Amino acid sequence: MIKLENINKIFANNFYALKDISLHVSKGELVLLKSASGGGKSTILSLIAGLSKPSSGEVLVKDERISKLPDDFASLFRRQNIGFIFQKFNLIEDLSVRDNIIVPLIPSDFDEDLIEKRVARLLQRFDLSEKKEEIVRNLSGGQQQRVVIARALINEPSIIIADEPTANLDEKLSLDFVAFLQELQNEGKTIVVATHDPLFFNLPFVDRIIEIHKGVLL
Repeated sequence: MIKLENINKIFANNFYALKDISLHVSKGELVLLKSASGGGKSTILSLIAGLSKPSSGEVLVKDERISKLPDDFASLFRRQNIGFIFQKFNLIEDLSVRDNIIVPLIPSDFDEDLIEKRVARLLQRFDLSEKKEEIVRNLSGGQQQRVVIARALINEPSIIIADEPTANLDEKLSLDFVAFLQELQNEGKTIVVATHDPLFFNLPFVDRIIEIHKGVLL
């Protein structure tokens, strides 16, 4: 499902964020990328999503060489295949729950009836139906987290990417998120989580932990 082959990512002053990284994630796997802050895990996520390109090497997702795609095509590929769960939520605070959830579908050629059916299904799943028209800045942290997960699923992606998803959550909300993550894995999603939260490292349903240190695969 995901392959990184001999990846190097070099920034200014010849700084290697990633050095000769090769890894793969199979369909349906839940894989953790473990490193300290600044270790390179978020850079790997950005490459998988086509948000950035490697300095050298190849990134393949679903047999598509996304490291070679022009930005417009990479954006389309993302919208069709990948759902994001961000550390800081990245919700649009002045929009409603419903409008935040449909953001990944804009622009798209889905008709309005299909969009509303998807939204209704996700609102019900994450117990947000009564909050559909609520402005998201008025929601609790747990409710906002559920909006983030619903937004990640609205395009029915095969791949879920989560970057430090529990960094801003208390223990209860972190455990709630872990439960949602297991549900997604049971549905056959391919999931990559970048984290240094010890909560994740003994979960029985995690398939693999890939450890990175200063841009090097351990």
